[in-house]
Amino acid sequence: MCVLYCVCVAQLFGEPEINIFDLKIKDKSKKTVKLLDENDDFCIGDEMFAEVEKYFDANKTEHIHLGVRAKYILLSKEPKDGYNLEATLYAVEPMGNKNVIIVEKNGIYFRCLVKNDYSYHIDTKVYVKIDFKNSVLFDSETQELVYSSYKENKSEEL
Repeated sequence: MCVLYCVCVAQLFGEPEINIFDLKIKDKSKKTVKLLDENDDFCIGDEMFAEVEKYFDANKTEHIHLGVRAKYILLSKEPKDGYNLEATLYAVEPMGNKNVIIVEKNGIYFRCLVKNDYSYHIDTKVYVKIDFKNSVLFDSETQELVYSSYKENKSEEL
């Protein structure tokens, strides 16, 4: 397993480059966070939420970076359960047997990885689901790794 100690290393390894989002707590009682705008409402799981809260309390801050690989950001052409982020398809980059789909939300661009037999059209709405069980947290100032939801017994690299 590749251990990522900072944002710059995480961005160098893997194709396509890891997505980095600014994460903020939205509602402590519901354990939800926001990523791209005030209307976001993502549940990141109890373990990761506890790590975010612990980090915020220890560092007297409300900013942290969330890193998610493109293969853990799922797309749908239609709204469905868990796909609670509506975005716009910006570009399609063929990469052999897969396509990198670049989507945009509020001027923020991020990458998703899909099979190349799936057809998308530029400037159409897509619905996004982020797999928070396969993500990492980085300090927003030092860029150092704070927490990884990847388990040590996993055999795949980030």
